[in-house]
Amino acid sequence: MLAALGVLETRHGSGSYVSDLNAGDLIGSLSLTVGLLPLASILELYELRRALESHAAALATARIDDDSLAELESLLLELEATVDDDEQSRLDHQFHMRIAEIAGNSALASLLAVFRARSRAYRIFRTDDAGEIKLLSDAGHRAILRGLDSRDPIAASAAAASHVAQTEYWLRRLQPDAIGLTD
Repeated sequence: MLAALGVLETRHGSGSYVSDLNAGDLIGSLSLTVGLLPLASILELYELRRALESHAAALATARIDDDSLAELESLLLELEATVDDDEQSRLDHQFHMRIAEIAGNSALASLLAVFRARSRAYRIFRTDDAGEIKLLSDAGHRAILRGLDSRDPIAASAAAASHVAQTEYWLRRLQPDAIGLTD
């Protein structure tokens, strides 16, 4: 159990040792249990996710460089151009996780990755409202990028919080079934 949680490292023929106890690695092990949660429990985590994503966006405004902005712009252009559900999910995940990486806090990025991994199983882009959802989602991503580009932590944070809140609203309203992830 402790090895699965990243606390112990087992080396064949040598024994077990306490790991480096890296916060990001330990938090990442939460995916073992969060991945089992039903939608109702995932929705309970959305308040926390909203706070974390907005904080990551605010932190990223102080650390972002022109190359990272160009990378996010490229991801966003791809995301805006696609209508394929799997591709939208993949690109959305990359966009948000890249912002978390730019924020520079591995524990924060790991926790967001854990939350996002399970919530990605609930696909709102496969519903009858997919067209409207895509337009609003793309606009939300664009607002986050504008905040980052202007190095405005309040704008980036507010845009990220609004975007996550909108996703939570759609999940609550549509209650999609979980699907398997492809990547």
